Amino acid sequence: MRFWPEIMKPDGWLYFADTYADALSSGIESCVRSAARVAQEIADA
Repeated sequence: MRFWPEIMKPDGWLYFADTYADALSSGIESCVRSAARVAQEIADA
């Protein structure tokens, strides 16, 4: 999916975490990885 790098970028206070917001983009593992990434980005903000 060529748009995933853009989907991963936060928009102000809005963060995106789902299977399509991860480089792996398949199954529950990508959802968990995406959620962990967003949690870390929020913690670092």
